[in-house]
Parts: sequence; C-alpha cells; structure tokens
Amino acid sequence: MESVPAPSPHRSGKANRILSYVLVLLAVLLAVQVTLAGINVLAAASSSNATHSAHEGIGHAIELLAGVILVVGFIAKDRQAGILGIVLFLLAGGQNGWIQQQNSLRALHVLGAFFIVGITTWLLATRHPWREGSA
Repeated sequence: MESVPAPSPHRSGKANRILSYVLVLLAVLLAVQVTLAGINVLAAASSSNATHSAHEGIGHAIELLAGVILVVGFIAKDRQAGILGIVLFLLAGGQNGWIQQQNSLRALHVLGAFFIVGITTWLLATRHPWREGSA
C-alpha cells in the first residue's frame, strides 16, 4: 500500500495552510459545479438560465482559485502545487473556449472538468490541513 508523501519541510507554514484551505474551497466549488452541470444536462431544453449562469459564474471562480493555487504553491515552495496550479489554470481557462465550440471539440469541456476534479482531489489528498504535520 502506497503512503501519501509527507509535506516538504521547506514549505512555508502559512502559505502551505492557505494552499490547503484554497484547495478545500476549490473542491467544494467543483462539487457544486458538477451538480449544476448535471441539472443543465438533465433539463436540457427547459434548463433555467439561472443554473447556467451560476455554472458559468462558478467556472470563473474556479479559474481564479486555480490562479491562487499557482501563486501560493510557488510562495509555499511547493513546486508541484505551483506547476499543477498552472495546469489547473490552463484547463479552467480552456473550459469557456471548449464549450463555445460547435463541433466535437465541445467534448473537451467535460474532459477538462474531469482533469480539474482529479488534479484538485489529488492535491487536496496530499496537502489537507488537518493531517498531522502538514502545516
């Protein structure tokens, strides 16, 4: 059984704790985002403009938090979080472009979301603030 790597002793304690809480907030927003996407898909023709607007707004918040993860990851001397923050930022930014396509590229919106959730889950699982010695 593989163990979760311990946080690097070189990381800044305060920045590492901020990173952890931003990841928790991002995970909560992603859960809401996936729920809103499901509502929009299931109610396709009759879908409320309010749920679509909320989905779009939360998408922008997710992009902002990805940028925060990028910056705070590097400030915390957590190179891996900083690099994955870049990936999250690019994936979140691509979401708007992909969904506006009128061809098969539109499917990249769902694939991008899958990777955003996966990367966020992995980052959170390896850096959560309540784990002993993570700050």
